[in-house]
Amino acid sequence: MTAIPCDREIGNWLADYVGELIHFPSAEIDRDGTFDSFGLDSAAAIGITGELAQWLGIRIDPYVVDDHPTIRSLSLHLAALVATEEVAA
Repeated sequence: MTAIPCDREIGNWLADYVGELIHFPSAEIDRDGTFDSFGLDSAAAIGITGELAQWLGIRIDPYVVDDHPTIRSLSLHLAALVATEEVAA
């Protein structure tokens, strides 16, 4: 059985991903800043959710970033979703 990523791990993954996209150190990425504030568009959101879905092994609607527009809110949401998926399996 593999470990279920927690919100902190997902948040770190997102900060690393965003940092690479905008060429900024991930440690300095504001977890409460919106994806829009980083200059990311819908194409970037699709890329993020696609990579996350592959890593987490779940289906993720690319528009989830509209409802969870920050690293913190998205990572909390996805951690809960992954835990729910794991329990259902």
